[in-house]
Amino acid sequence: GVLWNKLLLGSAGFAVLLGLVLVVPRFRQDVWLYILTFGMVYGNALFPQWFFQGMERMRFITLLNILAKSVFTFSLFLFVHRPADYLRVPILNSAGYLIAGGVGIYLAVTRFGMTLQFPGIATLRHLLKDSAQFFLSRLSVSLYTTSNAFVLGLFTNNTIVGYYTAAEKLYIALQSAYQPLVNALYPYVARYRNVRFFKKIFYFATSANVLICVLLIAAAPWIIQLLYGTQMAPSIAVFRLLILVAVVVVPSILLGYPFLAALDFPQYANGTVVLGSVVHLTGLTLLAITGHVTLTTVPLLLAITESTVFFSRVGAVMKFNLWRTP
Repeated sequence: GVLWNKLLLGSAGFAVLLGLVLVVPRFRQDVWLYILTFGMVYGNALFPQWFFQGMERMRFITLLNILAKSVFTFSLFLFVHRPADYLRVPILNSAGYLIAGGVGIYLAVTRFGMTLQFPGIATLRHLLKDSAQFFLSRLSVSLYTTSNAFVLGLFTNNTIVGYYTAAEKLYIALQSAYQPLVNALYPYVARYRNVRFFKKIFYFATSANVLICVLLIAAAPWIIQLLYGTQMAPSIAVFRLLILVAVVVVPSILLGYPFLAALDFPQYANGTVVLGSVVHLTGLTLLAITGHVTLTTVPLLLAITESTVFFSRVGAVMKFNLWRTP
């Protein structure tokens, strides 16, 4: 039922995308870029991460994510050689996610006996209702993580968007490095409720993250020049601002699903990101109205948003005295 719901929601999202590219002239110019990129959404919908987490087989999640990124990376070197090949990039990226999703379904069916039969409309409706708060939470995260480049594109130009997205890709890569830890912690904490063990992991990961962030900020000019060239120098300041955001994002993520949700407080793990999306969208609206949507103000607003989420989660942990070690 979860798989079918994800595919149905993905199809609904695709319908919205088609509506946007037909109505908004600026989107219509790159219609195939958007359509081909949407294959990533279907790949994510197919990927049974929820199943492997429930079975406590997180290594499959890690291996399949590596597979998706490897297919994309190696294919880039093989098939993308000049600017005219730009449409091959979303094709290859989508192919990586679709292959990983397909292999994930195959493993879930052949190794664990998962069935693919359609469960019926009533069951799908029940699952949607029960998971509404989680869906709203994921939607909220997407709003304040993906809306930035979109808003910059509306109020600035493609060059500014390029500077921002170049830095953002590295910021997202840093966050993704902690995802296997999050995936492994959630089922463990949910089953054993070992707060003492979680605290050790939390303190170690947070300390390591601060050290990594300091090193990345210091090495920012070298990293940007190595990966993008000297023409992307404006991305250095953006990258440094986003890395400062990562200082609070990592402990915030760890306090969310691996801790609050695992200890039966999912409403706080979900509610904090909904609050964050409200703060972020309000901030973007104010920046747009006052004409201050810039390469600096947008990442600064993201810092305010992520700090709001983090301190809200800290407040929930303190409110219910969850940090107490038995």
